[in-house]
Amino acid sequence: MFDLVVKNAEVVRPGRETERLDIGITDGKFTQLAQDIEISEARDAFDAGGLLVFPGIVDAHMHFGIYNELSEDIGTESRASALGGVTTGISYIRTGLLTAKGVRWADDAAALAGIIGAPEEALADTVTAAASYGRKEAEDPFGRTLWPHVLEPPYACVKVTGALFHTQGGLRVDGHGAVLRDGRPIPGLYAAGGAAAGISGNGAEGYMSGNGLLSALGLGYLAGRDIAAT
Repeated sequence: MFDLVVKNAEVVRPGRETERLDIGITDGKFTQLAQDIEISEARDAFDAGGLLVFPGIVDAHMHFGIYNELSEDIGTESRASALGGVTTGISYIRTGLLTAKGVRWADDAAALAGIIGAPEEALADTVTAAASYGRKEAEDPFGRTLWPHVLEPPYACVKVTGALFHTQGGLRVDGHGAVLRDGRPIPGLYAAGGAAAGISGNGAEGYMSGNGLLSALGLGYLAGRDIAAT
């Protein structure tokens, strides 16, 4: 006897096409995948209606090999993901700051000034002042109060440039990805990804990792299905 049987699920498994199956669940675990499991064999039943069922959580935004070697990150991050119930990850594979020598190190303020091309005396004054803010010996003139670590050598520096990374906000859409105007869908107009309002909120403090890809894949799928149906 199953605790629950999920009927008409489109089951996703690695290395094969999706299959329309029923799922028998006992003690919180999938115990049977089969066609036409009888409802009488379970204490409860749920009709998935053709919705996709994955074997675990899909993390749509991961970065393996950014701050550590890829061979090391793959092992540690995969194990950490599995502990959290993540069984599928979509990773941005890129060289990373460390392996691309994007992080430069300096033993003192003078060496740091030489790397970044800043006036040595001015940079030394800035570094000394920042260290005093961290030790609570002085008050930051810009009002910053969060200094979890005292700035001390060796110093690391990274070149930072402006870039469009993520949209906080965007077009309001319905459950099919259709753009709304005054609460009604505009015929033939859909939005997904960064163009659509996601689940992060309207400011940087509400950003959720993976929201860009999540809304791109999710709303893109929903929009495509709606377009195909019409």
